[in-house]
Amino acid sequence: MKFSSHRIIPAKYSKDAQIVLYGDMFNYTKGDGVYLSGGTTGSQYVDLYSDETSLSSTYTPFSGMPISYEAVNNNVINFKLPENLSVGDYVVIFCNPAGYTISSSNNKNYIIRIV
Repeated sequence: MKFSSHRIIPAKYSKDAQIVLYGDMFNYTKGDGVYLSGGTTGSQYVDLYSDETSLSSTYTPFSGMPISYEAVNNNVINFKLPENLSVGDYVVIFCNPAGYTISSSNNKNYIIRIV
């Protein structure tokens, strides 16, 4: 992965660190629909689409931790970083009933770097 092609959001660890991301279709994000992936802290195996034959081959399982979030509107979502994150690079995975998007692969190219 080339980090130079991504927008890096540096974040010093703080239980009150809030991240705001801009994109689209955030109103369709439901339930445990936002995950932080990267590092080793608190990750779990997430398989949301194995029972959906039309989605399972495209949206394969991933490793991540669910995070609390607020979809402010269809284009803005914010969340606080979970406690006890290890130093490293993280991506945000946004899930909805039609599949998921990874923050490092959409047109915004966001990676969160914990320093």
